[in-house]
Formats: sequence, structure tokens, C-alpha cells
Amino acid sequence: VNHLDAYSFYTCTSLEEIEIPSSVKVIQKYTFFNCTSLKYIKIPSTVVEFENNAFDKCENIRYFIIPSSLTSINAYAFNGCLQLAQIKIPSSVKSICDYAFEDCLNLQEILIPSTITFIGIGIFRNCKLLKKVIIENNPALDMIKERSFYKCTSLEYISIPPSVKVIGHKSFY
Repeated sequence: VNHLDAYSFYTCTSLEEIEIPSSVKVIQKYTFFNCTSLKYIKIPSTVVEFENNAFDKCENIRYFIIPSSLTSINAYAFNGCLQLAQIKIPSSVKSICDYAFEDCLNLQEILIPSTITFIGIGIFRNCKLLKKVIIENNPALDMIKERSFYKCTSLEYISIPPSVKVIGHKSFY
């Protein structure tokens, strides 16, 4: 198995745990979409890409370790992971695409490493318990796109590096 095809486990609502084999390189779009009972997933370091919506609506995942082989967190990757409380973004990641963590209602703290050069639209939109955001300094990161922290009503602290010149429309609305 080299990749998990799009929609492979789509709406497998009884799936609770899965260990991805080390032969897998790509998790295609919507692979685990709406796997509402999924609580644990082990991703090997051989995985180099999660396509759009890979874990969208996996509402019971609480903790996720992104492999250090990944360079981008694609659009809607963890959208609607309601119970996701902790996620570690490795320094291999260069971009976080649109709405990647939207509606992660239990996410409270995030560290965006200095390797990030692109932050997409609405990446943490509606993360109502998000309290602390640290964006490490990277001269190549010059913009926080619109609605990035929209409806993050618990946000108490955010560090924005001096390289950021533009904060998009309704970013902190």
C-alpha cells in the first residue's frame, strides 16, 4: 500500500483506531472524512502529504502528531475535529492552508514554528477555546490571511512576528 485513496474510509463511523502502514506516502482527500468515532491514528514518518479534508470531521480525535516528513497542512485537513485539544506542528511544515483547523473547538494552544512561510485563510476560524498562539519569527512570513482567528472568542495571547506586515480582513473578528 503506497497511498490511501480518496474516500477510502469515508464516513466509517464505527472506526476507532487505525495504524497506517509505513509503506504509505500519501493520504488522499477525504480519506477519513466523517469518521466520527476515530480516536487514535498512528501516522508513520513515511507519509509526506495529507491532501485536502483528509481528517475532516473526525470529531473524536483528541491528540495528533503530524509526521516530520510533512511539508504542508492542506486545506480543511483537520476541520471539524471537535475534540482535538493538542497538535504539534513539526518544523518540516512550510505552509498551513485554508481552514486547516477550523472548528477545532477544544484546541487551546498552538505553536506555529519559524519554518511556516504561508498561513491560509481562516486556519483557526471558530476555535472557541483557543487561548494562546505563538507564531515564531520567520522573515518570509509577511501576512496573516483573512479570518485566520475569526471567532476565537477565548484568545488571550498571540505573538505576531515583526515580519508580518498585513493582517487580513476580520482576522480577529
